[in-house]
Amino acid sequence: MDTRLLTGAVEMLTLEVVSHGPSYGYEITQTVLARSAGQFELKEGSLYPALHRLERQKLLESYWTEAEGRRRKYYKLTTAGRKALAARRK
Repeated sequence: MDTRLLTGAVEMLTLEVVSHGPSYGYEITQTVLARSAGQFELKEGSLYPALHRLERQKLLESYWTEAEGRRRKYYKLTTAGRKALAARRK
């Protein structure tokens, strides 16, 4: 399989999930799994490099917060991210 295809798919899925509101890594993987009815399992080894790439491209930004006694890094879509997602949907 062409790795560019996989990379693009992971990035598109990530942007789509985060477009509905800020989310953290594990939550993103579980959302993708649920929406695909268990057909697509997004692994950490694919997700976190994609999140970092999207941050470098200024499509996502991150922030830390404490929830349920744990520090979590949340990701949210930037204005540029919304535009990029709209373009990728076409």
